[in-house]
Amino acid sequence: MTKIIIIDDESHCINVLDSLIKKVHADYTVIGVFTNPLDGLEFIQKNPPDLLFLDIEMPNLNGFALLDNLLPIDFDVIFTTAYDQYAIKAFQYSAINYLLKPITEKNIVKTLSNWEKRRKKQAINSGPCYRIT
Repeated sequence: MTKIIIIDDESHCINVLDSLIKKVHADYTVIGVFTNPLDGLEFIQKNPPDLLFLDIEMPNLNGFALLDNLLPIDFDVIFTTAYDQYAIKAFQYSAINYLLKPITEKNIVKTLSNWEKRRKKQAINSGPCYRIT
């Protein structure tokens, strides 16, 4: 089961993203959605996801500050934002993607497909090593 958390201060953006994820990957489970990043931070500390969709510009705590509070991060992050000027900084936080709003079904299909390929490649590369002598 793939566990996903969505944090965005705009509830309509959460609703769109949640429906798109469920539409293209019914086997993924959105375990939490938060409009308040502080609530999302607390939830993640107790329930780490496989994948986090994270807005950047939010009141109380921006997306980068939220991640700073979770270091080291052992899940993947996809930033979802209306601002393109944060892209370089997002990749410094090891983001696997940076989606500009409005997010479309095509964006989600491609993003999740790339993420799955990346996970499979990591699983293969982290598999057992054998030494032939």
